[in-house]
Amino acid sequence: MVPAVGPADLASVRQAIADSLAAKTPTGSATPIQPALTGVFSYASSWAQAHLADQTIVVLISDGGPTDCSANSIAGAALAAGNAAAAYPPVLTYVIAFGASGPELTPIAAAGGTTGAYSVDLGGDVRRQILDYLMQFYIDAAS
Repeated sequence: MVPAVGPADLASVRQAIADSLAAKTPTGSATPIQPALTGVFSYASSWAQAHLADQTIVVLISDGGPTDCSANSIAGAALAAGNAAAAYPPVLTYVIAFGASGPELTPIAAAGGTTGAYSVDLGGDVRRQILDYLMQFYIDAAS
């Protein structure tokens, strides 16, 4: 798995993240949260091991719960997030949810060492809201 924007200090990749978000269009109906997080945690944990002075976080952005994949559940995704948060060094999981899916995804964030899912208002500037949340996560992780 290779991320669209690699791990780095948020200030240095903020524009790359904005550009990546602008270039993405969701396709299909599957939401493979658990398998996606499993791959991301493997990548992030390796990166965290090489950067012990930094707090490594993962941000899950989703429009709903897991669908259309085997081994894909909220409980399984929360277990993966909990394992990543309990590891050394820990990898925390933040969740950004579109529309009303926040409560459904909160167990993943809670298990991942953060407070809960952050909701995006689909009637507003979605990219701006995501970037604002990322800045908030950056500040939280640095404190």
